[in-house]
Amino acid sequence: MWALLGLLCCQIGAFSAAAWFGDPTVQGRAAWLLTGCVVGGGLVLAAGHQRGWWTSLSVPGLLVGSLALRLVMLPLGPTLSDDAYRYVWDGRVAVAGESPYAYTPESLPETDRVRVDQDGHLFDKLNSPSYFSVYPPPSQYAFSLSARLSQCLGLSTFVLYKALLIGVELFLFLWLASVLSTGVVVLLAWHPLLILEVAGQGHTEGLWLLGAMAGFAALRRGHVLSGSAFLTVGAWAKLVPLLLLPYLLWRKGGRSLLVCLATSVLLWLPFLDPAPFSNIATSLRLYVQLFEFNAGPYLLLKQAWLAVAGTDISKTLGPALSVAFLLGVALSCVRDLRLPVERRPPLASVGLVLLGGYLLCTTTVHPWYVLMPLVLCPFVWASGSRAMRRWAWGWWWFGLIAVGTYGFYVEQQALAVVAGIAGWLVVLATSLAAVAVSTPAQRLLTTILQRRGRTKWAWIRSVLPTMHAPRSLLDLGAGEGWVGWAAASHSAAEDVHLADVVDLNQTPLPHVRYDGEQLPFDPARFDTVLLVFVLHHAHDPEAVLREARRVVDGNGYVVVIESVYSNRFNHALLRFLDIQANRLRGGGEMMEQEEHLAFDTVEGWRERFACEGLHVVAESARGRWIHRQHLFVLQP
Repeated sequence: MWALLGLLCCQIGAFSAAAWFGDPTVQGRAAWLLTGCVVGGGLVLAAGHQRGWWTSLSVPGLLVGSLALRLVMLPLGPTLSDDAYRYVWDGRVAVAGESPYAYTPESLPETDRVRVDQDGHLFDKLNSPSYFSVYPPPSQYAFSLSARLSQCLGLSTFVLYKALLIGVELFLFLWLASVLSTGVVVLLAWHPLLILEVAGQGHTEGLWLLGAMAGFAALRRGHVLSGSAFLTVGAWAKLVPLLLLPYLLWRKGGRSLLVCLATSVLLWLPFLDPAPFSNIATSLRLYVQLFEFNAGPYLLLKQAWLAVAGTDISKTLGPALSVAFLLGVALSCVRDLRLPVERRPPLASVGLVLLGGYLLCTTTVHPWYVLMPLVLCPFVWASGSRAMRRWAWGWWWFGLIAVGTYGFYVEQQALAVVAGIAGWLVVLATSLAAVAVSTPAQRLLTTILQRRGRTKWAWIRSVLPTMHAPRSLLDLGAGEGWVGWAAASHSAAEDVHLADVVDLNQTPLPHVRYDGEQLPFDPARFDTVLLVFVLHHAHDPEAVLREARRVVDGNGYVVVIESVYSNRFNHALLRFLDIQANRLRGGGEMMEQEEHLAFDTVEGWRERFACEGLHVVAESARGRWIHRQHLFVLQP
């Protein structure tokens, strides 16, 4: 716990240096911020892996840490992105009595421009003065409220805008902690990207994040109407999440539809002139056509085509990916409608697929865009499938690594390239991991394990003494149970039992779960006991051997198959392969066994067997390089 608090203090210190005492250059402040994010990543990672810490952190501790991390960022100006200048401009335009959608900053009448640009320098800092504002009504309301408070209090409009977001954030973290575990909430609340983008740079993705947190928390509490309203406000803040609303409507019924429509009308009521819609559409098209940034799949396809065909297909590839994304959304909608209600995935999982799919297909992935899927991760961890939980971790890590892509903004190209490649590799790896635990993949895995079970039993049967026909058999450490099932199906064994410290049984055979020390069977109960790739997982392999010797009769056999090694490299490779294979098979239930993998050499196993009074009567070996396997037939 003290180590976690130390990391928290380090992160606060790094953020404080960036905000208060950092180098006045953009590069200097960026370095401090990135340092803070790396330390923060270590903090949250430590939180996620510290056993018992998830439940030991109190809600006040969550809130105090969240507030401290945000307060030190509050004075930070728009040093990493100049979008904030447009936020302030749009807010002042609204306070001046004009619609921010009616004029571009360049086309605003001179008298109004002077009133809006109060210090005479704001206009020069705008990044797109010839474009109409693209920020929808929820953002405009936040901008104008901050500008009005600035007039009344004489404080910075940008700082007040961020202070409003922080205040709502803390309230929602408190609410989330009442519907999710505190440990899950801290993985979002203390995520460095969220702190940097909302409390540091004030990006409008923070408004979607607030709406999504409130909406999903309300839905989790069963408050459909308020949840629908919050999600609608959040979706209108960023537009892309609007794709989630159809799923909400047909799952929650007509009242949800009425709430979404009423909320949308109220948001747009002050902007009923048709001009804003066409102006926003014009600017959005320009942004989509002109910008390319950290879009891994898009840039990979573009460069691959350029290398093969020698032509630039940017203008074709971007629209093609957009069409592919929209087609995927349409197919997803149709599939969701056709599924029975009880089989439909949770709404948060649907949202993660939609928003993650958007980032995979878009041409621009600024760091703050990753907040869109990031906010859904706690809800997916709480109620999503194994596959979706793995994909959520991918986007969580992608958000952390995406901070490094700010190197493009501060002339640190090498850092940005490394971060961009690393982030997309993480998404690729977790996508493959999610596919590996999906239902079709698990069916394929089951087929493979069944076949391997038959192969193992055939090997065992070929090595057992010819006169021994197993009739009562115990598959100890049975896993899914396919070796025991093969024994019951392809031999004279009529009394087959399975036993393991975890219950992964997929067969109709009787299964007992034991503590790894004492089996619930009488002495000499079985004539054959199987230990197939079991002993290297045991806390105490000798205790397992003693129990196997106790429950096998004097004329019976204990059959051991083990992975063996002959050098350090082979030993390290065995550990790596075993951990990965059992994570894929066990769904996380076998992770405790990763800490004590007791692999041994052939000679080492023989010595252990002799110490437990078990004599080797037959042996067989398979595999020579990657996975060396050895079969021992033992008799008391």
